[in-house]
Amino acid sequence: MIYIARVRFAITFLVFSVICIQTVYAQSEIYPPISAKKNLTENPFSPDPLISYSWADPKASDGLESYNLQPISWKTSTPEVFKMGSLRKTILLL
Repeated sequence: MIYIARVRFAITFLVFSVICIQTVYAQSEIYPPISAKKNLTENPFSPDPLISYSWADPKASDGLESYNLQPISWKTSTPEVFKMGSLRKTILLL
């Protein structure tokens, strides 16, 4: 009887997780890249990378846009668990 209950629970869990898998993602659509142009002036004291960008005619009705960042560095307490051989060696910084 316990075996049947465990199998039933496992099947129910798998079906539920397959049905709800889409809600796990933060974004359900891909936004276009930013349409702003980069200015020549930069503010070295601002942590915001978009402070040196400007949009031609911004409106409140404009859609969302994406801006991808790559990590510059990271630290971990156990570095031996990370396999760095598969990491891309060329990272484009804008």
